[in-house]
Amino acid sequence: MTGRMEKGAKYGPSETPFVVRAGEEEFEIAVDNEATRGFYDEESLTAPPNGEWGTPVWLSFADESEARAYQIAWRPGDRVATIFAETDQEGHWREIAAMKIGQVAGGFRVRYRGADLKVSVLPPHVAKLAAMMPEKQAPDTSNLLLCPMPGLVVAINVAEGEEVQEGQTLAIIEAMKMENVLRAEKAGKVAKIPVEVGASLAVDAVIMEFER
Repeated sequence: MTGRMEKGAKYGPSETPFVVRAGEEEFEIAVDNEATRGFYDEESLTAPPNGEWGTPVWLSFADESEARAYQIAWRPGDRVATIFAETDQEGHWREIAAMKIGQVAGGFRVRYRGADLKVSVLPPHVAKLAAMMPEKQAPDTSNLLLCPMPGLVVAINVAEGEEVQEGQTLAIIEAMKMENVLRAEKAGKVAKIPVEVGASLAVDAVIMEFER
């Protein structure tokens, strides 16, 4: 990793700063490029318990005075990332965390011990700009029955104003010569049915609206 430090920055000349956003929290870290490069030249290092070297990296945190060595056993596409920390000056390691990793827009989805967070790693100037960007809110579709795939409406099994129960059949969509039965996810009252039998629908087209 490489980067350019601003004059007067709190990190050293060989360190590249980043801001880690995890959920609603932010953490300042820096990668010590010089120490990380030297890491590969050490002959006394002991391999981690799994016998495989990960990606060695020296990190310093904003609230700590010294950098610490970690290994991250993860490659793009892997579903699990294992993190090791150096435990002593002789280069011995221990596993400190194993996390499930998945890619999402703008970062990663990280799951660990019940926590489920969106995590992004950004240069400081990008993090400042990102903090000013409004979060796009997903539309509320809790009172709608949406078409799950492009298809043809072959049956509407309820009428406007009818009370429906959880699991009740609402409509049948034919797609790729297969009939897909759409059922109510919860009890409610049908407010509006804007489609008719025989209609050809696109994915996410509104089939039915319910009273809130």
